[in-house]
Amino acid sequence: MSTLAGKRLHAIAGEGSPEIAPTPMLIRDAELLTGVTVGHRINKHGIVFGLDYGMKALGDAIKSPTLKDWSPFIARGISFTGSLIALLLLRGKWSRMIAFGAIFENVEAGIDTVVSAVSKAVGSPK
Repeated sequence: MSTLAGKRLHAIAGEGSPEIAPTPMLIRDAELLTGVTVGHRINKHGIVFGLDYGMKALGDAIKSPTLKDWSPFIARGISFTGSLIALLLLRGKWSRMIAFGAIFENVEAGIDTVVSAVSKAVGSPK
């Protein structure tokens, strides 16, 4: 570390201290966080909303209330499947991290759906 803060940290903690993460590890962690966050946001605000509105419009066009009512779940299923296939097939580091972030967002939404369904079933307020 060539910064003043880095030099001071090494002076206080010692050169081989386990409290000081090596720079490559910090870079890797920052890349992982960035990739997963980008995948999460792209999925949440882009793909799922676009598919959801598309399914609702299709339900209106073909007069299918079932398709309209289930459009969020269909959109999540399509997005999850696409992300899982991308995670398994793509070999680039960034593309895999973004796909993992999208999968994580879909799993998170699924857990929220299950929790709200169970809360309604047992009658507890949410």
